[in-house]
Amino acid sequence: MDPNNLPIHQIADAIAPSIRKAFISNVRRLRLTVPRGPEVRDALARGNTLAVSAALNWREFENKFVFAITPVLLRAALAAGETIAAKDHLQKADDVETLTDRVFRFIRDHPFFTSWVLAHAAIFVRRVSALSQQAVLEVIAGLTERGVPPAQAEAVIRSVIGLNAKYGRAVGNYYHGLRDSGQYTDAQVLAAVDTYAERVLRLQARTHARTQSMDAANAGLLATWQMAREQGLLGDDSQVRKDWLVTPDERLCPICAPVPAMGPIPLDWKFVLGNGDTVLHPTAHPNCRCTMRLVFVGKDGRFPVSPPVQPFKGKEPPKPRNLKPL
Repeated sequence: MDPNNLPIHQIADAIAPSIRKAFISNVRRLRLTVPRGPEVRDALARGNTLAVSAALNWREFENKFVFAITPVLLRAALAAGETIAAKDHLQKADDVETLTDRVFRFIRDHPFFTSWVLAHAAIFVRRVSALSQQAVLEVIAGLTERGVPPAQAEAVIRSVIGLNAKYGRAVGNYYHGLRDSGQYTDAQVLAAVDTYAERVLRLQARTHARTQSMDAANAGLLATWQMAREQGLLGDDSQVRKDWLVTPDERLCPICAPVPAMGPIPLDWKFVLGNGDTVLHPTAHPNCRCTMRLVFVGKDGRFPVSPPVQPFKGKEPPKPRNLKPL
């Protein structure tokens, strides 16, 4: 790993468990709100998928999740600013200690950090909620189409809450496959589905935690450079720029691999990803491990350029284990 990447990864590793815990605890709390009773069973019998999903308290889930992760993301952004950004632009400073303290106090008290983190957390949580609602609707539609009894349907719906559409479909397909096999009792099928859904939930929680912690740390890094420039502690675009850093191993994907070829770009410019999307800073996709570095113009008037890297085929997500005969 590039030594420039290491501190950002350490920051992300330190706060990821808090995000993972917040996601899982709030999903489990939401699952407890799955309504029971004749109204829900009647809605399932009639195939009224919207009525079943609307009965869940998605708004409370969103509010509590945002409240839980906002201070964590803020801590990541500040930690990146304190440990990385100040050191980067103070390489040539005479009074490093004084300037470091000045920069950190500036970024800590700057309203940008709080406003950005709150907005970022809200957007992320709404997206998670919307994807999970889509997953629930798809699974409910499949359950009603196959005529699954309401009592079983309630249990499967509960297992899908919190998952995105991809993983929700996986849980639904796993349930239908076991049920259609005729080899297991209803209780055995539901127990196996619940176990698998818990594994998938933890996998998705790790993805959310890793991606959001890296995203917050990289955002804090860029914001601190921009603020330092505003304070006159950094030069303009002709003197200092940002450069995209990848982790060149077997997990490097075609989305990130081409980005370093752009070379260093001005702080306010966007990087162009391999899929054509543009971002101001990493992350580029879920589980992205990329970071940035600050580079200074050389004596020859040029910026150092990162060597080209080749993408590798990414790993596939784990597949469900077969249910062994009981």
